[in-house]
Amino acid sequence: MKDRVLSVAAALCVLALAACAPAPPAAPSTGTPADEAAIRSFNTAYADAWNKADVPALVSFVTDDYDGVTPDGKVIKGKAAVEAMEKESAAGRAGIPLKLAIETSYVRFTSATAAATGGTWTVSGAPPGAPGPTKGAWSSTMVKAADGSWKVATALVADYMPPPAAPAAAEKGKK
Repeated sequence: MKDRVLSVAAALCVLALAACAPAPPAAPSTGTPADEAAIRSFNTAYADAWNKADVPALVSFVTDDYDGVTPDGKVIKGKAAVEAMEKESAAGRAGIPLKLAIETSYVRFTSATAAATGGTWTVSGAPPGAPGPTKGAWSSTMVKAADGSWKVATALVADYMPPPAAPAAAEKGKK
């Protein structure tokens, strides 16, 4: 009986000591400055790959289960769809010295391994009078892969549409 009491007392002492021990450091709930720098440089690397029509590199920037929406409302799901879209895009601009630039306006971490990001894009080098937008905005969700790299999980790209011109002064007087 005495041994049993000592065993229980010893167990209680171990539990009490464990309760007093400092907690292990918690995993960061947000990204680090290095993570933010990696995300911001990611967009530069993406623009460089687009400018070179490097389809394999562009595909490597997205997650396997990627979901995106293009400016015309087309839904892009998965790497195969990204690859098809980027091949078509590269073929359509072949021989035209277009240059994409991406500006990252914000990086908002939702956890240590996910961030909402967004900004603007511009394309220069189109021949005078060429159709198509030259600027717009984008937003994405980025996730940190097991190897520490950042990948795009979701994206929405929008073209800038200028507001319609105001009616001419002469037309206003006709009313």
